[in-house]
Amino acid sequence: NLQMIKEAVILGRGVSIVPYPVVEKEVDEGRVEVAELSPSLTRPLGIIYRRNAKMSRAVRAFLEMLQEGAE
Repeated sequence: NLQMIKEAVILGRGVSIVPYPVVEKEVDEGRVEVAELSPSLTRPLGIIYRRNAKMSRAVRAFLEMLQEGAE
């Protein structure tokens, strides 16, 4: 749970790597510091959906858009 990770860091119980938007508010409030990673990290993502599920046109279009953007 990202909220628990943030709280642990705020309490001084460690460090973590999380997406910046997750801690943007805490950074703005001065509750946590951010160290830039160099080189930046990337994370592979996948699209999951129920096998043999009947999909609406909107869902199929959304999946196609995601797949085209990944190429």
